[in-house]
Amino acid sequence: MDFYKRYQFNPKTDLLGKGGFSKVYMANDTLLDRTVALKFFTGHGFEKYQVLNEIKKVIRFEHANLCKYYDVAVIDTTNIIGEPETIEVGIMEYLDAGELKTYLRNNPQDIDRLLIDVLKGLSYLHKRGIVHRDLKPQNIIVKMVDDEPVAKITDFGISKLLSDDDTSASALIGTIEYMAPEQFNPKKYGINGKITTNLDLWSFGLLVYEVVVNQPLFGSRSKGHSAEQIMRNILTDTYLTRIKLLPVKYQAIIDRCLVKQASQRAQTALELIPLFSEGAVDLNEIFTGFVLGADTEKIDNAEIDDQATGDQDSEEDDDSEVDDDFANMEDSTEHIVSKDPPVTDLSLDTLPEKGGHEYSQRIQHNSLPGENAADVTQILHTSSGELPVKKGTNTPFILNEPNVNLKKGVNRQKLFLYAIIPVVLITGFFIFRGIGSDHGSIDAKNLKFSGNTVVVQKSLPVPMPNLQAISGGRFIMGTNGSEDTTVLPAHAVRLSNFLINKYEVTIGEFRKFIHESNYKTTAEENQASSIYVDNAWKQGRNINWRFDLSGKLIDTALNNVPVVHVSWWDANKYCEWLSLKNSRHYRLPTEAEWEFAAKGGIKTAGSFYSGSKVLEDVAWYSKNSNNKIHEVGGKQPNELGLYDMSGNVMEWCKDWYGDDYFKDSPVTDPSGPDSGTERVARGGSWYTSNDEKLRNAYRDRFLATASGGQLGFRICEVR
Repeated sequence: MDFYKRYQFNPKTDLLGKGGFSKVYMANDTLLDRTVALKFFTGHGFEKYQVLNEIKKVIRFEHANLCKYYDVAVIDTTNIIGEPETIEVGIMEYLDAGELKTYLRNNPQDIDRLLIDVLKGLSYLHKRGIVHRDLKPQNIIVKMVDDEPVAKITDFGISKLLSDDDTSASALIGTIEYMAPEQFNPKKYGINGKITTNLDLWSFGLLVYEVVVNQPLFGSRSKGHSAEQIMRNILTDTYLTRIKLLPVKYQAIIDRCLVKQASQRAQTALELIPLFSEGAVDLNEIFTGFVLGADTEKIDNAEIDDQATGDQDSEEDDDSEVDDDFANMEDSTEHIVSKDPPVTDLSLDTLPEKGGHEYSQRIQHNSLPGENAADVTQILHTSSGELPVKKGTNTPFILNEPNVNLKKGVNRQKLFLYAIIPVVLITGFFIFRGIGSDHGSIDAKNLKFSGNTVVVQKSLPVPMPNLQAISGGRFIMGTNGSEDTTVLPAHAVRLSNFLINKYEVTIGEFRKFIHESNYKTTAEENQASSIYVDNAWKQGRNINWRFDLSGKLIDTALNNVPVVHVSWWDANKYCEWLSLKNSRHYRLPTEAEWEFAAKGGIKTAGSFYSGSKVLEDVAWYSKNSNNKIHEVGGKQPNELGLYDMSGNVMEWCKDWYGDDYFKDSPVTDPSGPDSGTERVARGGSWYTSNDEKLRNAYRDRFLATASGGQLGFRICEVR
């Protein structure tokens, strides 16, 4: 069937978007009676990127958050001067709700769920060894599915398989505003001199900032910045001070992404999802009228320029470092800093103003505000997750941005910002930290977090944990042994008083949390967790907290068995829920608190294991567990009356894992590194065969999203 008979469209009225290398039109597929999008690649784009390479990479993809390619058409024709020419056209699914930023202007409540969609799509790509390399708001398009918005990643024209031979090249392809430092200098900022999939997470951090604030962080060529200016902004830290104006939740997400050294940046897309559930505070009324719009860019840039030039001596080293980065950029035929950004699938920003407006009206089925109408920006909350990962929330957090006359209001804006920020921080602090107050009044009705509506009913029985008071004091933490998984070196630490659970949290206790809160654990979201079968660890499908270490459903009568298949995030959500129930402040113990308690606190007898020098007396481990988890309290307690701190299940601690942290850590109440890629787990388990791994100073680490048949937790309380 002739292509133009099957796919009918009007080039003048059906243009959806265009970029440096393609144009996209809405068309009617007369054969299958459906609406599709046709992506026509220009000659320049075809020569540089070879369209079929893009389509071959993505046509096999099946994921809800990736734009689906249906087919490709190859059309032989002649150009305007009569020469033969081949046109390649990608036939894609039609995404009816427009580009991400355009959609969010009218639907700010959906910002978190759509950003989480992006992370899920990236995770799918990254697990297949593909780095997108041009993630930006214009390449995220929204589709309505059963009246719910779904974000789809588009434009795979410059995505890259990490198995390609040239992965060590910086491959300066993409849009400069969203490029990661390792694209400019892979040897300095990359991982082993190469770009990796977490390059896209740098771009994701910038995407989050832009949809929240409504302007790019490092400037824009469309606003008059040169490519060199933008690259310099990326390679210095000056602009990162802007992030501190954002709500805590978004600061945390962006801080994990905008790390120049790729090895220290978030490593997986999924580990960012749980951060959307942190610091959820509805400050809608406080932030009404708070201006952070694109028109403030000149003001912000002027202030930053002042900072950058006000103290020439202090910036001298940074400038020379940036110069080195420019000087060390590797030569590559792929090094392009195109004046026009690469393909921008369905990007309304690239359309004429009228065309973009008409398209928006058509796909939204209603009129958008006129050109002079007040702009509304937003901010938000939601979540979910995957293995090895965690989840989020749906609490909206709105930031309105009215259309104002900035020329007259610059000083007023600054005064407003200076006045409102302390109010916001103090209000947020008391709202969020109120759970730690013995006298705090908490309205927990319809509390939302972790992608679920969680109802905390105070009228239900309160599950009081069996806590043991621990008198603080000085102790020697760690060992001077040679094991690289122990706390090295041994050093003195002083701890304040705290309380810790005598037992590991049981499945009966965790079941109450799930039933009341409707929370879905990481393993439930990912429909998988690690199980031990045939003497090997495997991924068990549809395994979660209701199952044992081997993937068998646990008898509901076994309430006193420690819960497993819980991630670090699940353990924290349990603490949050219990804190709300009891108006107290429960959390996971720090690594120092855990070791102090395991060693018996100030009552310690100096045993290697928690409570005895004879392992059999205090621990269920590989030689006596019979490959199963035992009920809590079945072995001898330690000097403080704490059970199972050696063996049975490994226990999550609050801290990030850091190899060198304790070489120069605080002497009083150390709480671990400020950031990291893994969380600490302590105590060994039923599976542990090496006696040394059951000692009090031994430490293990996992991604916070990991779950399996040997990972559980106990809680502590701080007053």
